[in-house]
Amino acid sequence: MEENEALKHELNLKTTRLRTLQKAVHAFLMGIDDQDSNKAELIKHSKEQP
Repeated sequence: MEENEALKHELNLKTTRLRTLQKAVHAFLMGIDDQDSNKAELIKHSKEQP
């Protein structure tokens, strides 16, 4: 049971990181907001540890 909860928690963290990265990529490709801040956000998220 505890292992299942730990795995669910890890999956939720990875899912959240993936969604954030997807949003950053989308914003970068669509040219939304300032390009420099989008690029910095994309680089930041791409370097996060899994």
